[in-house]
Amino acid sequence: MARLQVLEMLSYLSEPDSNLIINAFEPIKFHREFGKSLCYFGRSKRFWKLKYPYVWYNALYLADILTRFKILKNELLVKELIEWIKSSQNDN
Repeated sequence: MARLQVLEMLSYLSEPDSNLIINAFEPIKFHREFGKSLCYFGRSKRFWKLKYPYVWYNALYLADILTRFKILKNELLVKELIEWIKSSQNDN
């Protein structure tokens, strides 16, 4: 969560350092590539749940922060997250 909050803070800078963005993103990416769900400190709350309005741990918040950076938009995790959100929509 701390890395996601760092990314959120970096997104408010006019020209954030791309190395800082990558360094903050890497633990999130590693956790997913390691085969784990994106979890809240390893406990049962998962990022990949749709919750509205935004609360800390949900796919909408994660996608909102990660897509603020051009450097991350082509990351597989980000694309997978966006597709998951789209496929989770229903008529409501």
